[in-house]
Amino acid sequence: MGRIKLRDTLYSLLVLSLGIVLGGWTVVVYFALLFHIRDISSMFVNVTSTVLFLFLILLIVRYLLLLWASFNQHYESFIFDEKMEGKDFTASVSVLVPAYNEGPNIESAIQSLLEMDYPDLEIIVINDASSDDTFLRASRWAGYYRNAQVKVIDREVNRGKAEALNLGIQNSTRDIVVCMDADSRLEPQSLLKGVAHFIDPKVAA
Repeated sequence: MGRIKLRDTLYSLLVLSLGIVLGGWTVVVYFALLFHIRDISSMFVNVTSTVLFLFLILLIVRYLLLLWASFNQHYESFIFDEKMEGKDFTASVSVLVPAYNEGPNIESAIQSLLEMDYPDLEIIVINDASSDDTFLRASRWAGYYRNAQVKVIDREVNRGKAEALNLGIQNSTRDIVVCMDADSRLEPQSLLKGVAHFIDPKVAA
């Protein structure tokens, strides 16, 4: 934790220094412009210099906010890595795949999920009254595999993606629910990296 405090302090000093330097530079430039044009009776020039000053201030604020957001991201990643050190958190997962007329895509989607590097996986395909062969193609993959079980649910009436997902949730039996489009693919490590965040009891989704 000492390294974290030191990093936090150094970053705060960096942001403060940049704010002083950039802010001071902007003020100097503004007053230099202001005194240079004070004898010119031109409302346009005065308004332009004011707008320029405000624009520079906004740029500086934006830059500092981006720096702060970047630091927070690295800080959270660092904390997370420390929490996960020596731990292997893999809660059971249900992946819901709503499908409507996804015949050409559904089999490759299921296959990509079966290639996931995850120990306990439930794959639920919800065929939302497709008019093509989506249900037939998906049914070929129903069953148990090395680390996964594939279920296929068929609906007779198309009621939309939201209703299909609700039906999938009702039939899921795992701890965490993940939703995936039938024409999408997940990287093999996606679930391991995503589910790991649930080691923190404050994380709900």
